[in-house]
Amino acid sequence: MEPLIRYSRTSDGFNIAHWVVGEGPTLVGMPSLPWSHIQLEWSIPAVRSWYEAISRGRRLVRYDGRGFGLSSRDAPEVSLETDVEDLVSVVDGLKLDHFDLYAGLHSGPAAIAYTARHPLRVDHLVLFCSYADGSTHRSNPLTQATRPIILQDWQFYAQVVARLLLGWTEPEAAQAFSDLVSRCTSPEFASRALEATSLFDVSDMLGNVLVPTLVL
Repeated sequence: MEPLIRYSRTSDGFNIAHWVVGEGPTLVGMPSLPWSHIQLEWSIPAVRSWYEAISRGRRLVRYDGRGFGLSSRDAPEVSLETDVEDLVSVVDGLKLDHFDLYAGLHSGPAAIAYTARHPLRVDHLVLFCSYADGSTHRSNPLTQATRPIILQDWQFYAQVVARLLLGWTEPEAAQAFSDLVSRCTSPEFASRALEATSLFDVSDMLGNVLVPTLVL
């Protein structure tokens, strides 16, 4: 059964879609912009099994950021601060006094920034395949080779994301995730959002992250 979709509102007027499953200590799973669609993800067995597994014994919160998924799509700007603001709207809307925070890839910098600013609210931080300085990720040869495809062939780029960048190798699962990627957002927003991540830099905040942190 799919979880109930609810919405919070950012201070600058965007609706942020989120769901909550399970009971227990809260884990907030941030989306890696712009690859997130909290409703369609439940149609992929591997993703659904992952959510069901990590929500056992805890309360799992997942949301789509502005510009993708079920959240407001008309986002003119993408920045580190808008990424942080989307997280703020969800955790404040749910009145979470403290929680664990999980961030993968492009959501890592915002998670680091939030944790550095709110050390009494974040109990533990988990960073998966992420970075502090987006320019280092942008300089990766694979990133440089694939980004131009976004505006040239959106469907092919979705295949590249699913199979090459995210490593889905089983054909049926790879196709399902490719379909999800292509429906997460528009190629124009994806291009702008991913370009914006190259400007994310929280290197000077790392010393202010005082909570137990797992880097994977």
